[in-house]
Amino acid sequence: MTRPSFDVLSLFPIPLYVGLVDEAIIQVARDATRTLAYEPNVGNANTVNHDVLDEPALAPLRAVVLEHMKVYQERVLASRNELYITQSWANITRTGESHHPHYHFNSVASGVVYLTAGGDLPPIVFKSDRKTQIMPALAESNLFNMDTFSFKPKGPMLVMFPSFVDHHVPSNPSGEERVSIAFNTFVRGELGSERQLSRLRL
Repeated sequence: MTRPSFDVLSLFPIPLYVGLVDEAIIQVARDATRTLAYEPNVGNANTVNHDVLDEPALAPLRAVVLEHMKVYQERVLASRNELYITQSWANITRTGESHHPHYHFNSVASGVVYLTAGGDLPPIVFKSDRKTQIMPALAESNLFNMDTFSFKPKGPMLVMFPSFVDHHVPSNPSGEERVSIAFNTFVRGELGSERQLSRLRL
Protein backbone atom coordinates (compact mmCIF):
# COMPACT_ATOMS: atom_id res chain seq x y z
CA MET A 1 0.00 0.00 0.00
CA THR A 2 1.46 3.38 -0.97
CA ARG A 3 1.64 6.18 1.56
CA PRO A 4 -0.75 9.07 0.93
CA SER A 5 0.64 12.14 -0.76
CA PHE A 6 0.26 15.27 1.40
CA ASP A 7 1.50 18.75 2.22
CA VAL A 8 1.36 20.73 5.46
CA LEU A 9 0.84 24.48 5.26
CA SER A 10 1.70 26.86 8.07
CA LEU A 11 -1.32 28.95 9.08
CA PHE A 12 -0.76 32.37 10.65
CA PRO A 13 2.89 31.78 11.65
CA ILE A 14 4.57 34.09 14.16
CA PRO A 15 7.83 35.50 12.77
CA LEU A 16 11.09 35.45 14.70
CA TYR A 17 13.48 37.66 12.77
CA VAL A 18 17.18 36.91 13.35
CA GLY A 19 19.80 39.39 12.12
CA LEU A 20 23.57 39.47 12.44
CA VAL A 21 25.48 42.35 14.03
CA ASP A 22 29.18 43.03 13.55
CA GLU A 23 31.27 41.90 16.53
CA ALA A 24 33.15 45.22 16.65
CA ILE A 25 29.87 47.13 17.07
CA ILE A 26 28.78 44.69 19.78
CA GLN A 27 32.06 45.23 21.65
CA VAL A 28 31.62 49.02 21.58
CA ALA A 29 28.04 48.61 22.86
CA ARG A 30 29.18 46.17 25.56
CA ASP A 31 31.72 48.71 26.83
CA ALA A 32 29.16 51.51 26.72
CA THR A 33 26.54 49.61 28.73
CA ARG A 34 29.03 49.08 31.57
CA THR A 35 28.98 52.82 32.26
CA LEU A 36 25.18 53.10 32.51
CA ALA A 37 23.11 53.23 35.71
CA TYR A 38 20.85 50.22 36.42
CA GLU A 39 17.87 49.64 38.68
CA PRO A 40 16.12 46.45 39.84
CA ASN A 41 13.51 44.98 37.51
CA VAL A 42 11.35 41.86 38.01
CA GLY A 43 14.07 39.24 38.52
CA ASN A 44 16.98 41.11 36.96
CA ALA A 45 18.03 44.74 36.31
CA ASN A 46 17.64 47.26 33.52
CA THR A 47 18.91 50.74 32.82
CA VAL A 48 17.45 53.84 34.41
CA ASN A 49 17.67 55.39 30.94
CA HIS A 50 14.93 53.95 28.71
CA ASP A 51 16.33 55.55 25.56
CA VAL A 52 19.81 54.01 25.59
CA LEU A 53 20.07 53.77 21.81
CA ASP A 54 20.08 57.59 21.82
CA GLU A 55 23.36 57.53 23.76
CA PRO A 56 26.21 58.86 21.53
CA ALA A 57 28.39 55.81 22.31
CA LEU A 58 25.63 53.53 21.01
CA ALA A 59 25.13 55.40 17.72
CA PRO A 60 26.81 52.63 15.63
CA LEU A 61 24.51 50.00 17.14
CA ARG A 62 21.45 52.22 16.66
CA ALA A 63 22.29 52.52 12.95
CA VAL A 64 22.43 48.72 12.60
CA VAL A 65 19.16 48.29 14.53
CA LEU A 66 17.45 50.78 12.21
CA GLU A 67 18.71 48.86 9.17
CA HIS A 68 17.24 45.61 10.52
CA MET A 69 13.98 47.38 11.41
CA LYS A 70 13.71 48.53 7.79
CA VAL A 71 14.13 44.95 6.56
CA TYR A 72 11.54 43.75 9.10
CA GLN A 73 9.11 46.44 7.93
CA GLU A 74 9.58 45.63 4.24
CA ARG A 75 10.04 41.84 4.27
CA VAL A 76 8.13 40.64 7.34
CA LEU A 77 5.34 43.17 7.80
CA ALA A 78 5.32 43.98 4.06
CA SER A 79 4.19 47.46 5.10
CA ARG A 80 4.69 50.96 3.72
CA ASN A 81 4.50 52.37 7.26
CA GLU A 82 7.88 53.24 8.71
CA LEU A 83 8.88 51.58 11.99
CA TYR A 84 10.59 53.78 14.57
CA ILE A 85 12.09 53.12 18.00
CA THR A 86 9.88 54.22 20.88
CA GLN A 87 12.05 53.04 23.81
CA SER A 88 15.28 51.13 24.33
CA TRP A 89 17.00 49.85 27.45
CA ALA A 90 19.82 47.55 28.53
CA ASN A 91 19.24 44.45 30.66
CA ILE A 92 21.58 42.54 32.96
CA THR A 93 20.66 39.08 34.21
CA ARG A 94 23.27 37.92 36.70
CA THR A 95 23.90 34.42 38.04
CA GLY A 96 20.69 32.98 39.52
CA GLU A 97 18.56 35.80 38.13
CA SER A 98 15.81 35.49 35.51
CA HIS A 99 13.22 37.65 33.76
CA HIS A 100 9.50 37.06 34.24
CA PRO A 101 7.04 36.12 31.46
CA HIS A 102 5.71 39.26 29.81
CA TYR A 103 4.84 40.93 26.53
CA HIS A 104 5.26 44.52 25.34
CA PHE A 105 2.14 46.62 24.93
CA ASN A 106 1.92 49.87 22.93
CA SER A 107 4.48 48.40 20.54
CA VAL A 108 4.29 46.78 17.10
CA ALA A 109 7.52 44.77 17.11
CA SER A 110 10.06 44.32 19.89
CA GLY A 111 13.70 43.42 19.58
CA VAL A 112 16.70 42.22 21.57
CA VAL A 113 20.36 42.79 20.74
CA TYR A 114 22.61 40.25 22.44
CA LEU A 115 25.80 41.76 23.85
CA THR A 116 26.77 38.43 25.44
CA ALA A 117 25.88 35.04 24.00
CA GLY A 118 26.73 31.36 23.96
CA GLY A 119 28.00 29.09 26.72
CA ASP A 120 25.59 28.43 29.58
CA LEU A 121 23.77 31.76 29.26
CA PRO A 122 20.00 31.18 29.21
CA PRO A 123 17.89 31.54 26.06
CA ILE A 124 14.88 33.71 25.43
CA VAL A 125 11.77 31.51 25.63
CA PHE A 126 8.63 32.32 23.64
CA LYS A 127 5.22 31.02 24.72
CA SER A 128 2.32 30.51 22.34
CA ASP A 129 -1.04 32.02 23.22
CA ARG A 130 -2.68 28.96 21.67
CA LYS A 131 -4.42 26.92 24.36
CA THR A 132 -3.51 23.23 24.29
CA GLN A 133 -6.71 21.44 25.31
CA ILE A 134 -5.59 17.91 24.47
CA MET A 135 -2.01 16.71 24.82
CA PRO A 136 -1.39 13.41 23.02
CA ALA A 137 1.77 11.39 23.59
CA LEU A 138 4.30 13.05 21.28
CA ALA A 139 6.87 11.10 19.28
CA GLU A 140 8.74 14.37 18.72
CA SER A 141 8.27 18.11 19.06
CA ASN A 142 7.73 20.19 15.96
CA LEU A 143 6.44 23.63 15.00
CA PHE A 144 2.87 22.36 14.90
CA ASN A 145 2.62 20.71 18.32
CA MET A 146 4.89 22.68 20.67
CA ASP A 147 3.71 25.68 22.65
CA THR A 148 7.10 27.04 23.72
CA PHE A 149 10.18 27.85 21.66
CA SER A 150 13.65 28.56 23.08
CA PHE A 151 16.11 30.66 21.10
CA LYS A 152 19.73 30.75 22.21
CA PRO A 153 21.96 33.14 20.25
CA LYS A 154 25.37 31.74 19.41
CA GLY A 155 27.00 35.03 18.46
CA PRO A 156 26.49 38.77 17.91
CA MET A 157 22.94 39.15 16.67
CA LEU A 158 19.54 40.64 17.24
CA VAL A 159 16.04 39.20 17.14
CA MET A 160 12.73 40.90 16.41
CA PHE A 161 9.24 39.53 17.01
CA PRO A 162 5.64 40.78 17.36
CA SER A 163 5.31 42.57 20.68
CA PHE A 164 2.22 40.58 21.71
CA VAL A 165 4.21 37.35 22.04
CA ASP A 166 4.81 36.25 25.65
CA HIS A 167 8.47 35.64 26.43
CA HIS A 168 10.80 35.23 29.39
CA VAL A 169 14.39 34.44 30.34
CA PRO A 170 14.98 31.41 32.60
CA SER A 171 17.35 31.50 35.55
CA ASN A 172 20.95 32.19 34.58
CA PRO A 173 22.99 29.12 35.62
CA SER A 174 26.32 30.48 34.40
CA GLY A 175 28.89 32.58 36.19
CA GLU A 176 28.56 35.26 33.51
CA GLU A 177 26.22 38.21 33.14
CA ARG A 178 23.65 37.98 30.37
CA VAL A 179 23.63 41.47 28.84
CA SER A 180 21.27 42.68 26.14
CA ILE A 181 19.65 45.80 24.76
CA ALA A 182 15.91 45.63 24.12
CA PHE A 183 13.75 48.00 22.13
CA ASN A 184 10.13 48.63 21.20
CA THR A 185 8.80 50.09 17.97
CA PHE A 186 5.73 51.70 16.50
CA VAL A 187 4.61 52.79 13.04
CA ARG A 188 4.20 56.25 11.58
CA GLY A 189 2.29 57.42 8.55
CA GLU A 190 -1.30 56.74 7.51
CA LEU A 191 -2.92 53.51 8.69
CA GLY A 192 -6.15 51.93 7.61
CA SER A 193 -8.38 53.06 4.78
CA GLU A 194 -10.55 56.06 3.97
CA ARG A 195 -12.98 53.76 2.20
CA GLN A 196 -13.28 51.37 5.18
CA LEU A 197 -13.61 54.27 7.66
CA SER A 198 -10.48 53.08 9.47
CA ARG A 199 -8.02 55.83 8.52
CA LEU A 200 -5.57 56.89 11.21
CA ARG A 201 -2.74 59.38 10.69
CA LEU A 202 0.25 59.01 13.00
